Amino acid sequence: MNAALLWSLFLTNAFTPSPPGNPAQTASPYCNEKFAFCAEYPSSILNFEATLVQDNGIVLKSTDGLSEVVIAGYQSAFNKSTEESFRISIQNLLPPGKQPTIISSLFGEDFYECFFMIGHNMYFHRSYHFDDHFVRVEIRTPINRPHTMEKLREGISIDFNVETPVKTDKPTSSLMNKEMRE
Repeated sequence: MNAALLWSLFLTNAFTPSPPGNPAQTASPYCNEKFAFCAEYPSSILNFEATLVQDNGIVLKSTDGLSEVVIAGYQSAFNKSTEESFRISIQNLLPPGKQPTIISSLFGEDFYECFFMIGHNMYFHRSYHFDDHFVRVEIRTPINRPHTMEKLREGISIDFNVETPVKTDKPTSSLMNKEMRE
């Protein structure tokens, strides 16, 4: 499918009302001591899947198994622009010679948000940059699931005003270099 067709498919589905009878969303917390943040995510949509290697973050899967969220911190000296950081973050997602179709983006000095499409998936990245690390939320959903993307974008929050984060009691199974691919 070409980008125009994907965009029209997204627009056609993105603004239709959600089906009635959706269960109330409940939030589950995840705290990361290493990078001093806590996140909340809608547990009515997302299930815990794994803890990333070195306890950098978590991987969550949608209840239908079609969408994935990674919430993680990464060690890195912040010496790149947020635009460059975004380009680096999507290199493994791109087929050779292809570029993402950017739907919307906001780049600041120490923060970025980008909503984009690659192939048959929509992605949303929200990244917070500090002197020696960054924390990023990465969401992937199929393009035919705009309601899921909307709920995940709105339902995931990060809090950095955490004095003593509490470790999650979720089971752990390490994932090494997990890539969000089709």
